[in-house]
Amino acid sequence: MANTFRLRRFNFFVQEEIPQLPAVFDDPDLLIASTNGQPGVRIDPSRPQRADQDPADESQDAPIAQRPSFGAWDAAEHGYLFLAHPATNALYIVDRRFAVLKVDARIANDASRLAHLQCVPEANVLITVNESTHTQAVPPVVRVWHLDRIFKPNYQPHAVSLQLFPDTPFPVTTLAVLPSLSQLALGFANGMVVHIRGDFSRERHLKQTVIHQASEPITGLQLVREPDPTAPSPAQGAEAHPQRSNPPTRRRTADNSVVLFVTTTTQIVAINTTHAGREVKTVLDQEGCPLHGCFVNQRAELVVAREEAIYFYTSEGRGPCFVFESVKQAVQGFRDYVLILSDNSLDAPRGLDRLYNPARTAETDSRLGQTPMPINRTESGTVSALHVLDIHNKLLAYSAPLTAINVRMVIEWGGVFLVGQQASGAPNAPSPQTSPTVHPVLYRLEERTLSSKLDILYQQNLYPLAIKLATHHQYDPESIAEIYRRYGDYLYHQDDYDGAMTQYLHTVGYIEPSYVIRKFLDAQRLGHLTSYLETLHEQGLATADHTTLLLNCYTKLKDEDRLTQFLASGGDELQFDVDTAIKVCRQAGYSQHALTLAKRFRQHATYLDIEMEDAGNWAQAINYIHDCTRNAEQRAQYLEKYGKRLLAGLPQDTVDLLVTVCTDAQQQLTPHVEHPSYEWDSPAASSFPTAQLPSPCRFQSLFVDHPRHLITFLERVCRARWPTLGLDSAQPATEPRPALEDDPETEDQRAVWKTFLELYLDDWQRLAHWDDDSKRATSDTLFGDPTTPGLSTPALPAPTSQRALQRHQASKRVMGLLTSSAVNYDWDQAFTLCDMAHFDQGIAWLYKSQGKYQELFEFYMDRDEVDVMMQLLGQLGSQEPALYAQTLDYLVSSTAILTAHTENLHQLLHTIERLGLLPPLQVVQILSRRAVAPLGLVKNYLARRLESEQAQVDRDQRFIAGYREETRAMRQEIDQLTGSAVVFQSTKCSTCQAPLDLPAVHFLCHHSYHQRCLGQATDECPRCANENRMVAEIIRSQEVAAGQHERFQAKLENAQHGFDVVAEFFAKNTFSHIELRDQH
Repeated sequence: MANTFRLRRFNFFVQEEIPQLPAVFDDPDLLIASTNGQPGVRIDPSRPQRADQDPADESQDAPIAQRPSFGAWDAAEHGYLFLAHPATNALYIVDRRFAVLKVDARIANDASRLAHLQCVPEANVLITVNESTHTQAVPPVVRVWHLDRIFKPNYQPHAVSLQLFPDTPFPVTTLAVLPSLSQLALGFANGMVVHIRGDFSRERHLKQTVIHQASEPITGLQLVREPDPTAPSPAQGAEAHPQRSNPPTRRRTADNSVVLFVTTTTQIVAINTTHAGREVKTVLDQEGCPLHGCFVNQRAELVVAREEAIYFYTSEGRGPCFVFESVKQAVQGFRDYVLILSDNSLDAPRGLDRLYNPARTAETDSRLGQTPMPINRTESGTVSALHVLDIHNKLLAYSAPLTAINVRMVIEWGGVFLVGQQASGAPNAPSPQTSPTVHPVLYRLEERTLSSKLDILYQQNLYPLAIKLATHHQYDPESIAEIYRRYGDYLYHQDDYDGAMTQYLHTVGYIEPSYVIRKFLDAQRLGHLTSYLETLHEQGLATADHTTLLLNCYTKLKDEDRLTQFLASGGDELQFDVDTAIKVCRQAGYSQHALTLAKRFRQHATYLDIEMEDAGNWAQAINYIHDCTRNAEQRAQYLEKYGKRLLAGLPQDTVDLLVTVCTDAQQQLTPHVEHPSYEWDSPAASSFPTAQLPSPCRFQSLFVDHPRHLITFLERVCRARWPTLGLDSAQPATEPRPALEDDPETEDQRAVWKTFLELYLDDWQRLAHWDDDSKRATSDTLFGDPTTPGLSTPALPAPTSQRALQRHQASKRVMGLLTSSAVNYDWDQAFTLCDMAHFDQGIAWLYKSQGKYQELFEFYMDRDEVDVMMQLLGQLGSQEPALYAQTLDYLVSSTAILTAHTENLHQLLHTIERLGLLPPLQVVQILSRRAVAPLGLVKNYLARRLESEQAQVDRDQRFIAGYREETRAMRQEIDQLTGSAVVFQSTKCSTCQAPLDLPAVHFLCHHSYHQRCLGQATDECPRCANENRMVAEIIRSQEVAAGQHERFQAKLENAQHGFDVVAEFFAKNTFSHIELRDQH
């Protein structure tokens, strides 16, 4: 009985019997080989004969491709079984539908019989070993059958006859061959091992050597190529679906060493056969194994089965072992499993004992070693058992008794096939007196799917084993996490909360966190919940809610150490949401932790909120804004947000910081580097474009309750950034710099200038209306030092002289702003502010600066400033003649004004008369509008003007009479020239003064010339030509001027008397070419 009580037994395989086996399986001495699921075997699709077909049947001539049972002869898809009948030397090929094709393996004059059969899929060949049936020593023959030519007519395999063989007829017990067919080894019952090296496929350069001689029979040979040590490890098991073919072994190269493992009943030897003539032999163990008690697994390890355990060997020595006690008749490898056929009867034959049993028959001797698996028939009729051992997971995947005899194991088509003979009747062995009938049986052992195996383990709550099994089979991580979840649920229901949480931690990233969190929200399980939430953060899978929950757990557990450690963890890769952590710490009362976090992760706004709202530390907040960043824009944003509260707490320090932000160009030159120490070196200040500095206008709203500090702030900023703005009256004005329309710096200057003007006008207005007896007056004005202790303490009224001085200084400040040329301010805004403050000096200057003399005179008229008006007339009267009429109208607007300014009226009339600015009629009309000025006041002026006008009329009449006489004379001359003959009386040439002779030329101007003196110019009198051309040019220019309407309009607008211009243009005949068109 197998000692397997330490192993868990499972039913991971399904066994089924294959019904209606072909007749070829009836032979009890049947030899079986397979491809072991390896690709590469292709059968020649010519015309083989079906084993169950009548040779006379014409259907056998049909092509193989048309036969449904052999539609595709490719082992990569189907795989094959190779059967041999030793008695007839017939070979058969069976596909997965159990259709059989027969291969005639009989050789002419060959008295041998098939003893061994092996398929080499990599080379697409089948190797057979034939032994002689005679008792004398006849060497065995190794034949190589090429499967792609096996059905060709008259095909003969390559045959290799052994030259080195035992003198006595010892049978071949085992053979081994490399997939490349470059090496082959045969083991004999007398302990001899023959090694053949060369090209078997072509029978070339074959070299036979007795590579080993033992004193015991050879029980196993395995030729393997050791895996590449740099190659990755082989797959640890099949894929999730076990019907897949065996997983590939490690990658092998031509440079890998070739090792021949030799096992006897008492020894295990490894022989390195890589190089011919330099074989290296190593004894691995002084204990061997029985016949068919070893194989090579997927990792190129030799697996040896003994009664007490399973051992593993490499070329370097023995490795680990796995205890499994039983009488092992045969072992075979299937994927990662070890298949064991065991017989537990006490008298069961061991190993090769049957080879030396004196009671054996000759027939038995002839069959020794012919089958790949030993028979499991015992003398007592006991049955064998099949065990499928999973060594990696330390379990029995399958275990069942076998009632069949002569059982063989074959690996093909993704499963294990058990071929044997079944006695008819009861399962017990028949009695010796009866001769029972037997029939072949074939069982298929198919591995269950991984999901089915896991379901079996779930039913038994064997979750650790399920996890191990799924991991070994490379199950997907999500499915493995699901197993952990099941395991955790099982432990949770068993009240093992520690163990449950250990399993749940493996599900992080795959199972929804809320599933676990809900189970541990109880106050008694917060410790477990904390561990789970910490794992979520470590793997970067936590949300803000998870962070909140974890921090709440810390605070409820009063675990300040873990809270501090958690907040300090992560380095550059954060494990939590910083904003959430700060929020929770503040709510829980851990303000210092919140400050530490905000400072560490540069959450400047949050840090300032905590300092001012929670701690009320204004000084620290100001220092932090100054030190946390050298970027002026960031500083400005913080001051815009917190400036009001800072001004309420520490106004002077806040003003200093604001001035630094708006004027310190160094903060822009230093790269913006956030450093936890908040300490920077301060290099020497240098020039920097102030356009990058924050605008002081952004901070004006902060000073709603602090106007005096606003003045201090703006004055300090302006003196640093714009010293030419006009704040200091002693400073000479400079020319304004050219600025673009949208230049931010220019806009800032204008806005600051406007703010200063408002504040200065408010101060001037308050001083102008300050009553001497007012008790609310203070000793300092709005522009005094804001740090003076008397800011809010009432003081005695200042003396009148001092108040007048202050009012003068305030007026001087306002005028300094208005007269400054550094700012292109808005005139309308300035005028509106001065007008609202009744600052007459500024209003007058603004009118004058814009050339608005009409408005300026009206301004002085409203204030009865006649002396100033007369002074302006003296300066601007020649430019603005209309001002005289306006002033004259004002002086006679009322009796009081006329009485007070009679002298000014006489002076004005004299000036009008002297310069001829107004006609007498207009003067009379102005004076007659109001019944104020008496006629005697202007009697002398009118008499002088009438006399002057009459004299001018007389002069004009004389000029008219003269012009008329000249015109009459010219017309008479023209009539004579055009209507009467002209007598030329000149006797001398006007050029040479010589007497005239013919030919001569006479002109109407009474000038005569010799023709020779004129030359070619006979059309015009040379002496009158210049005068004629001048007249023609005048006429031509007048004609051209008739179309220059803009010139006429401009001259008309700029003339003092427009009628004179019109008369001038009429006199020049400018309008003679104008055509009047009828608009109708």
